[in-house]
This record gives sequence, structure tokens and C-alpha cells, in this order.
Amino acid sequence: VAYPEKKFCWFIGGIQTGKGHTGSRAFFAHIVTTGGGGRIWWIVSPTYDLGEIAWRDFLEVIPEGFVVSKKESVPKEITLQNGDRVVLKTAQKSHHLRGERVSGIWWDEAGQCAEEVYLIILGRLARMDGKLIITTTPCGAESPWLNQLYKEHVSDPDYFWANAKIEENLAVSRRRVEMLRAMYPGDYGTEELDGQFIEQREGLVYGKVWDPRAHL
Repeated sequence: VAYPEKKFCWFIGGIQTGKGHTGSRAFFAHIVTTGGGGRIWWIVSPTYDLGEIAWRDFLEVIPEGFVVSKKESVPKEITLQNGDRVVLKTAQKSHHLRGERVSGIWWDEAGQCAEEVYLIILGRLARMDGKLIITTTPCGAESPWLNQLYKEHVSDPDYFWANAKIEENLAVSRRRVEMLRAMYPGDYGTEELDGQFIEQREGLVYGKVWDPRAHL
């Protein structure tokens, strides 16, 4: 998901497919390889509760001693050895995301946010030509903009798209997967377990977003 030559990296996955694990590692790798000199980086989540999960995932990948200071009050913030700051942001009040120049953003569960948040985030990255890493499960009817964005940019060379379904996470037992498959019928299972977009209006499924012809 890091793909340094891509400005927009999307991991669209079902539940329990390691989105937080992948996003946190890709984001930290990008900071280490391109950061330094007091840059600002954001982790953005739909709510503070979800943000706490992403924040915990991110802190777990940072080597011991690499964090030189922490701010526990909202918004949470850490300062790294290279002088850069990583700040936890929420999209609950999207206007609070305005104004800052940011070198890169990991946006977790973007599918739970409105399109306005996406547009504001693009503005924050523009001056620094920053990278956007997104990890999310599709939320079809809640965020049709995400589906539309995929259709518009699936072959765009600036975008990297990857997909995973729950079966690809070997840490989830086969019995648990079978139970969820039985409980998540039809389109709901396609989104929640396969991480695939559903065209709500026409009942179409937009299949696996990984296309080696477009992204390798």
C-alpha cells in the first residue's frame, strides 16, 4: 500500500482483513523514508473512538525510542526523532480539518465519512504535494462518493487500489468466516466481508479492485 510513486493509495477491504495493520505500517514507512525537518502528518478517522484504534495501531509499529514526546490531550500528537509531528484528527467536525499544510495523511474508514471530508483533505495535501493512504470497508449507501471515485480513478496512474476479503486473513478461523458468511447475506456480505463496492441503484458489483495491468 505504500507504493512511493503513487499519490493516492487505497486499501478497500472487508472486516478483519488487516486494514489498520496495513495502513499503520505503510504510513510509518512513508514518514521514515520521506519525512524530516518538522513536517506535519495526520491520522484521520470518522470519530474519536475509531481514531483511538488507528492511533493504537500506529504507535505499535513505531520502534522504541523513535517517539521523543507525546501529547495525550485532544488532539493527540507525537513528535518523532526526525522532528516531524503526527497528529490524530477526527472528521466529526470537518471544518476543523481546514487550514493546515500536511505532508501526508492516513485516513482510516473513509467510507464512513462524507465527500466533503475527502475534498478538504485534498486541500490540506496540495501545498506539500502530500500522499494520501486510505483504508476502509465500503459503505455503499452511506458514502456513494467512494464508489464513484473508484469508478473514475481505477485506471488513473496516480492511484493504487488494493482489495482483500476476510478469507485472506489467515488469523481469522475458517469456522468464524463460515459463520459470518451465513449471517451476512447478499450485498451486505459482499461489502462487509469481500470489501467490494455495490452499485445500490442497479445491483451491480464492482469486483476486485486490484488490477495488475493498471497498478504494476
